[in-house]
Amino acid sequence: NDKMIIVAPQLDDWGTTSAKQTVALTEYFIENYNIDKEKVYLNGYSGGGETGSIVMEIAPELYTAFLHCSSKWDGRLEPLVEAMTPVYLATGENDSYYGSSSVKETYQKLVQMYRNKGLDDEQIKKLVVLDLKDQAYFDNRGIRDQHEGGLSFAHEEDIMGWLFDEHKEVLEVKRLLAAGVAFFLQWGLYGAVAGAIADSDAQRLFTIAPFARIWAPVLG
Repeated sequence: NDKMIIVAPQLDDWGTTSAKQTVALTEYFIENYNIDKEKVYLNGYSGGGETGSIVMEIAPELYTAFLHCSSKWDGRLEPLVEAMTPVYLATGENDSYYGSSSVKETYQKLVQMYRNKGLDDEQIKKLVVLDLKDQAYFDNRGIRDQHEGGLSFAHEEDIMGWLFDEHKEVLEVKRLLAAGVAFFLQWGLYGAVAGAIADSDAQRLFTIAPFARIWAPVLG
């Protein structure tokens, strides 16, 4: 996509310092380039996933969606739920570095928090996805180590398609909530989001915290 800006900050730590730097870098690009603010995406792998989870605590409203790969969750969940930023949690069932218990626990907590917020299961599926890969997934790709194999997620059309294409209905709900409109939260499938992106001729900003990225579109 020649309309996409990819920003790849390097981590100074796996915590708050790098998370704040990632937020500052995202804000810089939004303020200084003609970025479509509804197409700003965050992806974090390994240490970048930890950092990205803290970004979701600090400024989740900056991002359209977050792809969290082969990592664990360090940030507080309340700001993320308040912002209703969609999150995709992808990892190996037996990740050699992190395991998968943190990701599964995070998923379960998010689901319960959204239920407490009054959302039903179909609505919650639009906001949080858990994708656990078994060893067969990695074997089929000639990968022995599940943690290292998390790098392959960036080549999966269904995963990257989710990151870039599945959030128009969430954005609409958030707009209506911000406007104070009373309505029933019923999301249908909105169809060709990719076509809408193409029609807008916008670049995407994709931020990666070392192993994290920010993608965003520049409007021409």
